[in-house]
Amino acid sequence: MSKCNGTSDNQGSGQEEEDLVPVFVPSLLTVLGSHENEKRRALSQNEVEELVDRSVVVLLTGNAAEELEVSRGYVDIDPESAYSEWIVRKFEVEGLCTTRSVPKGEI
Repeated sequence: MSKCNGTSDNQGSGQEEEDLVPVFVPSLLTVLGSHENEKRRALSQNEVEELVDRSVVVLLTGNAAEELEVSRGYVDIDPESAYSEWIVRKFEVEGLCTTRSVPKGEI
C-alpha cells in the first residue's frame, strides 16, 4: 500500500517514514505566467484562484521536493496566497508575463 492510503511501502523494512509534500507540476509561476502571456493581460484574482484549483499537484518526499526546487532555481508561489504573490513575483521571473497592469479593484 502507498502512504497516500495512510500506510507506508517501507513497513517492516527498518527505513524511517518521510512525510510527503505537495508540489505543483508545472510550478504555479509557470502556469500563471503561461496563461497571462496567452491572454496578453493581467490575470484577475478569480482567474488566478481558478488556475490554482485546477493545477496538478504531486506528492514528493521532502528531499525530492527540495531537489526539484533547487533544479527550478526558485521557490514556487504559495497556493494559499497565490494572487498577492503572483502580483509581486511575476516581475521577478523573466519571460513569464507580458503586461504589468493590474485589473481595477483586484488588489
